[in-house]
Amino acid sequence: WEIQYGLNYLNPTDAGIDSDSDGYTNLQEYSSGTNPKLITSNPGTISALSLIAKGRTLLENKELVAANIAFKQAVTADPANQEANFFYSITRILNLVESNQNGTDPNKMDSIKELLDRFGVSASNCRSLYNWTADFQHDAYGHKIIPDTAPSAGEIQELLMNLAVPEIDSALENLSLISSDFKIIVNSAIFGQSESVFGVIGDIEIDYGDVLSLKTGLQTFKAGIYILT
Repeated sequence: WEIQYGLNYLNPTDAGIDSDSDGYTNLQEYSSGTNPKLITSNPGTISALSLIAKGRTLLENKELVAANIAFKQAVTADPANQEANFFYSITRILNLVESNQNGTDPNKMDSIKELLDRFGVSASNCRSLYNWTADFQHDAYGHKIIPDTAPSAGEIQELLMNLAVPEIDSALENLSLISSDFKIIVNSAIFGQSESVFGVIGDIEIDYGDVLSLKTGLQTFKAGIYILT
């Protein structure tokens, strides 16, 4: 291995040297089977690639919450990985709804779940983005009923500013790390669809133009929140 990568196999001290200045020693690179002379090949990158593959599989299995965790871990392992940042930016926003968890402050509404609960959007029906069937309560004439527990406009504004806006900003930060030559191939199943997505069946190419569209959408969403508040 040392001969293959031009290291001195007669010198045991070079095991502790970081030959490509990527933050990993030659010994760590050897243990991971990565190239000690190539900065983009290191244990962190390998870990990120594995986590991205895991996240993709979870998305295909419609496990958005778990996929979001995998992509977050991938970004932690390799902060510069563009694919990890792309998927994390998307799932962190969708996860606000899909997680269906109460917030951390019991004294105020600080999660989408609590917002839906207080509006009476039935939790007994599916509140998953993959197969949403939940709805407001209706009277005998089919009109929506807004319950007394519904949050005030101020509470909704506070939720949007304190929950949605920070996640949008973080997602935009993820997307800012993606360069103009970005291109990945995904299968339509990754969107939770077994058939066509955007008129395409099977593999879909996502490039920098799609990233720019996503950034525009997030910025528009954020602008809308500021207008409302």
